[in-house]
Order: sequence, then C-alpha cells, then structure tokens
Amino acid sequence: MNYQTENVNELFTALAKAQGKITSASKETKGYNYKYADLASVWDACRAALSENGLSVTHIEAQNELGDILITILNHSSGQWIRSITPIRVKPSGKMNELQDRGSVLTYLKRYALTSIVGVAPAEDDDGKGGSGYQSKPEVAPISPPTVKMATEFQASQLKKEMENCSQEFKDKIAAYMLKFNLKTYQDLNESNFLYIMKNAIEDQKIQKKKIEVAQ
Repeated sequence: MNYQTENVNELFTALAKAQGKITSASKETKGYNYKYADLASVWDACRAALSENGLSVTHIEAQNELGDILITILNHSSGQWIRSITPIRVKPSGKMNELQDRGSVLTYLKRYALTSIVGVAPAEDDDGKGGSGYQSKPEVAPISPPTVKMATEFQASQLKKEMENCSQEFKDKIAAYMLKFNLKTYQDLNESNFLYIMKNAIEDQKIQKKKIEVAQ
C-alpha cells in the first residue's frame, strides 16, 4: 500500500505554511484527575490553517492484513496526499456496549493520528484512559519489519482473466476499490487482498451462471 503520491512537493510547501499558524490544542477536557486536549480541540488548533492552505484531513476505516485499520489521509488541493495507518484494537471496557467501546477507541485514535500528521503540539498529559478500549500493551518490535507479500505477475494475470467473466456490477465494485487506494494494476494488490478478490470473482461467476440457467 502506498503511503503518499509520487510527488508531495506542493503538499509539503502548503503544510509548512500551515504549521506556521497551527496553535497548541487547549487542554480543557477533564479526565481522571487531569485535563487533555480532545479531538475537537485538536481540530480547532489546525482547521483554519489547513483550510487556508488547501489542506484537509480524512479518516477512513478499512481492513488489510493487520485487520481493522484507521487510515488518516492529509490531502492537498493539488491532488497530492500522504497517509498513515493505525491498527484498531478494541477490548471490552465493561462499562459500555460494543459500539460505544469502538467509538471511544476511534475518537482516541483519530485525535492522535490528526495530531501526528499535521503537527499539532501534543498535550503533555497521559490521557490513555480516554481510549480505555484500546489495547495499548507494548509489543516487542522485530529486528526487521515484516514485509507485505504482494501478488505475483502470474496471479495478477489470473485475476485479470477471471474478472473478464464477472458481472459488470462486480467489475465496478473492484474498480472503485482500486481507485480508492490508488492501485493501478492487480499486481499492486497484496496477496491477502488478491486472494479475497479472486475468491469473490469466482463466486460472482457462479451466481451469473445460475442466473443464466434459471433464465433458460
């Protein structure tokens, strides 16, 4: 998965200008015997400066080989962008239902992702309890980061052939997915996504075959 467009010169120029006007997020939200800057405060600190320089931030929930993820994209009016990816890990808090726990975690992650990607000064406090459902247990980092296995040229060729026999609706769905994540060819898919699409392409063909048989 790409983390930026090929060129980011205009984006970084705009971000440099914006950061000259971005302020520190005010710590007005009360936590457990402390105060912290909530998501709204972080937005208040940077929204105007970003907008004035043609910048915007988008948060998207998606899935990849890590499971549920939060994608944070810093967009520029030129079409250039950079993005970060954060795993979404939720555990029951015992105080809220499943959706409330997830909402709390997402708010927590969005705040830190926004702070990081635009450069808002981080609050000097420990407000981890604001995302009480987030599993923050430290993990031992591997000596070398694991590499994501990509689809091979042969696999990409296989998928292309299978897609030719799929319904237009399925083709449009996959095309939209490729466009959304800036994937130009099937070989840009990681192996996990390739296998998922291939499986569904075969299922789509079976459905089309049954429709034809019923029609006859």
